[in-house]
Amino acid sequence: MSSKQRLWLFAVMFLVLVSGVAVANMKYQSRLLFVESQKLRASMDREVLEEGRLRLEIASRGDFDHVVREAAARLDMQSPSSKQVVVLD
Repeated sequence: MSSKQRLWLFAVMFLVLVSGVAVANMKYQSRLLFVESQKLRASMDREVLEEGRLRLEIASRGDFDHVVREAAARLDMQSPSSKQVVVLD
């Protein structure tokens, strides 16, 4: 084998080694990004659930206020005064 052929062989082997290391590094980076994306997705899911819970809470409070207003308007109902309240044991 001539020295020129050996030089080409070592150059190809070096390039194969470098590309292998680059592939392994990219695979590692890809896995890190995937793990981070899964954490962010889980966080987003938790936030969506919390938003739904808060929207439901706001809606139920709004409905109660609506009921109180309707009771006062249609049925002439009002909250009792402290003198009218009787506590039973």
